[in-house]
Amino acid sequence: AMLDPELIKTDFPILDRKPQRLTLGMNDRHLDFRLLVDVKDLGEGRQLVTASTAVKTHNLLGRIYLGFVKPFHRVIVPAMLAKVSR
Repeated sequence: AMLDPELIKTDFPILDRKPQRLTLGMNDRHLDFRLLVDVKDLGEGRQLVTASTAVKTHNLLGRIYLGFVKPFHRVIVPAMLAKVSR
């Protein structure tokens, strides 16, 4: 199963691209962020697409920012995966 980066609509830069994994993210003064999107071929034309996020905060502002955006990830990431799986 090949993962098409064009299906992932985001402003985050692609840091690494493999046939079954796409790594997006960015680093700044306050935090480093990674989004891993994996695709697994289940056979019979079916695929399993998963996403994992990792954040490393560097200071208080990064922790505050993460506190604000974390609840939205529970909505944004599933919506992004739904678009990819179509």
